[in-house]
Formats: sequence, structure tokens, C-alpha cells
Amino acid sequence: AILSELTITNRKNANPLIKEAILKAKDNPPTTPKPRGVGAAHYDDAAFEEGGEWETTQEIEKNVEKIIPLLVQALIARARKEKVVLALDTELGPTEKVRELISKYVIDTLGEIHGNNGDIKVILKNLNIIDGKGKDLVQRIKAMTTRGNLKKENVIMLTTESNLDNCSDFKEQAFITALDDSRLSGEKEFDYYPLVELTFFAVLRALAYDKGRIKKYQEQLWKWYKQIPNVEKLNFVDLMKLCFDEDDSPKRTIILKLIPNAKKFEYDELEELYRRIQEFIRKA
Repeated sequence: AILSELTITNRKNANPLIKEAILKAKDNPPTTPKPRGVGAAHYDDAAFEEGGEWETTQEIEKNVEKIIPLLVQALIARARKEKVVLALDTELGPTEKVRELISKYVIDTLGEIHGNNGDIKVILKNLNIIDGKGKDLVQRIKAMTTRGNLKKENVIMLTTESNLDNCSDFKEQAFITALDDSRLSGEKEFDYYPLVELTFFAVLRALAYDKGRIKKYQEQLWKWYKQIPNVEKLNFVDLMKLCFDEDDSPKRTIILKLIPNAKKFEYDELEELYRRIQEFIRKA
């Protein structure tokens, strides 16, 4: 099953993993990993016991390298039968310096992922990755849904919290992950902005559209939320309240707070990290 690979903790070479997912995608319907029989009560007082400390560049880098092929698999599963749009707001980031790095090394490179190899281009034919600034990005989504060739529920969007007011036409149907990054630094010292990790989490949320599978996804959401550097620390119960309604229906729009808890960077050091992340995306 494609998504059963989401439980894998490390892969040195992404390509065989993605090729395997591509082969399985041709014939098998999406499936999800079985939960390991751990209920919510077990996590009531748990915090980040399995999460990273994020004290070194290498730790952040290794985590991203692990996540990127899993992100591709999740996109394959989500966009297999219908047109799906992954929309990335270029206004994410606490300062213009950080936004420029994110756009150059992450957003632009994710937008070019179809060109990585012929297999990905074919299997992701239903996926459209778009980007733009706040209101402009919203207008592009509105235009695509108005033309009738894109269902609102097939929109996965990462945007700023301040842009949510502009998303009223589709925020009850689309899967929107809004980010409050006001606490991050981006001038004299720089906090790492975990856009790849956040994108993976946003896509995982969109995979939980089938109510019969939500329980199976909850443990995965918890696991991968803990692998996001500089995100607010939440226990399992609080994360589930954030992501699901009382009837276990997935909330379409959520707000994640980014709070510094990882290594601080000099600008050149941060740019080199993003350059390495760009290489990982291109090798997916």
C-alpha cells in the first residue's frame, strides 16, 4: 500500500521508493497504514518524546531528506483520480529575506517537480502546484474553481493567517493550513522556516477526507507533526482538537503557530541549508 510507507523512518535513496509507489498507483486504490493500537489516552500528557531537538543543521537536513519522498507519495495518492491543486503562498515567512529564500529554493523547486523524471510527470498529471502572493493566489484558486475543472475540496493551500479573510469562498471546502509565523526571526539572526515539513503535514491532512479512514490517519498526523521544527509543541489530544471536529470530521481550515525551538542561523548558513533542500527535492 502506498501510504504504508509513511511509517518508514529513513530512506537513503528516494528514487526506488517513489518508483515503487508509482507502480502500485497504477492498479491499487489508496490505502492507509493500520494504527499500532495506541489510543488517544496514551498521549494525554505526552509532548515531543519522539520529535527532534533540531539543535544542528544536520538534524534538520536529515529530517527533510526523509520527508521529501514521502511527500511525493502522498501527492501521488491524493492526485491519482482527480485534479488537485497544491497552492503555496509566497508571503509565508517573517521577513522579505526569508521569503526570498523560501521562494527560490523550496516553492519554485516544488513547482518544477514534474520535471524530475518521466515517471513522476506521468503519475502526477492531475497535480498542479501553484504559488502567488496572498490575495493573488486566492484569485487564481477562485478562477480555477469557477471554471468548473477543479473541485474546492481538491485544493490544498498553505497561506498566512492574515490571508484567511480572503479565502471565504472556499475555506469551508478546501484544506487550508494557515500559518502564524510572527514569532520567527528573520533579520540579524534567522529561524529555519520548515516549509517542506509543513507542506507534507498539509497534504496528509487532505488525505483524511474519507471518514472511515480518519482514525488510521490520526497517529500519522501526530507522528509527522512532531517532525516539524519551530512549530508550537502540542500533545496528541490538543493536536486532534485542532485538526478534527467533535464528530471526527476533519477541519478544513486550521492555524498552526510557528514558535522558535530550533537552532538559529546566520543568513549564509540558512541559505546553504535551503540549497541542500533544493537538491533533495530535485532528486525525488
